[in-house]
Parts: sequence; structure tokens; C-alpha cells
Amino acid sequence: MTQLVLTASDWLNITPFVDFIHDLQKRMKLKKLQKETIKELSSLSDRDLNDIGIARSQIKSIAMELDLKDV
Repeated sequence: MTQLVLTASDWLNITPFVDFIHDLQKRMKLKKLQKETIKELSSLSDRDLNDIGIARSQIKSIAMELDLKDV
């Protein structure tokens, strides 16, 4: 069955579409990870953030530094 699907995808040339869907899924996972990171860091006290060397104003930029390779 898998071979049939692979053959059909080659024949129909839907590889770019499949790649687009995979990329979209990765980007959605990245956004979720960024939101979770912001939520978790925001829940820490100022003292806890200071202990790990993060200012509250840096939380969003730290989360945005996450990349697709982190997913």
C-alpha cells in the first residue's frame, strides 16, 4: 500500500504539496513551543528569572529565538 501511495505521489507530482504540509506542521509546532516557552517563563517570579539570568523583558525575544530545528 505504501508503495502505491509513493508511486501515485510521484505520478501526480504532489511532492511540493506534501513538503508544504510538512513545513506547515513544523511551523505550527514551533509556534506552540514558543507560546509554551513564554507561558512557562512568564509564570516564574522575578527572583527565579534573575537566578537564571533572564530579565522579564527578554522573555518574548528568548522564545522567538527558537527555531524549526528545536521542534
